[in-house]
Amino acid sequence: MISGDRWGRELSIVEADCIRTAECLRQRDQHQKGSRAFIRENKEIRNKLYSIKQQLQELTSLLNQQSITGEITELEANRRQGLLQKAENRYQDLEKQSTATPKETYFRQELLGDEAKLEPTISWGEAGNENVATAQERIQAQQQYMQDQDAGLDQLTAIMSRTKTVAQDFTTEINLHNEILDDVGDQMESVNARLIRNTRRTEQLGRTSDTCGLWLIIVALLIAIVVVAVAL
Repeated sequence: MISGDRWGRELSIVEADCIRTAECLRQRDQHQKGSRAFIRENKEIRNKLYSIKQQLQELTSLLNQQSITGEITELEANRRQGLLQKAENRYQDLEKQSTATPKETYFRQELLGDEAKLEPTISWGEAGNENVATAQERIQAQQQYMQDQDAGLDQLTAIMSRTKTVAQDFTTEINLHNEILDDVGDQMESVNARLIRNTRRTEQLGRTSDTCGLWLIIVALLIAIVVVAVAL
């Protein structure tokens, strides 16, 4: 069974419980207030009303879930909301009757006529067109909430996109600086190599200069010896 069938079955149970509770109220009001029979019937009525309240809360939660998840159409959600509102109105009327004395209930029915009586039960298959505006407002609020979430996600996506662009720019800058550093390193290695070559050449020139000086001294001494020998 789909969840929609479950919702309809539970609503039918609530409607049946409302009818039984109304009958219990009629039987209770036939007894004198404060009598054992009145107290016994009143306790049973309170238990039935509490059960109906819990069932209505479950129906509301299930209907909200179906509307949000898209299990039912908007038109079907409106129809179910109308049926649910009728059931809640019946529950509230039973709640008021349960706290009123038999005489108050009698005079209320005499003054208000059919308006003070319990509304007739509407079966699951019948259309519920009342309170459609309330259901539409609820659905519109849910749609607005989802639109706000989408807008927030769009803003978050835009921020993440800008952050990604900035990170890419930083990466480009870092890569550029790394290339510059690599070029500087290559130039330093080239300069260092030239410096080493020039140092070796300088050392070679120094050694060559020292050798030439020695040869000049030797030649000068030989000439001096020759001159002295001729003179003698």
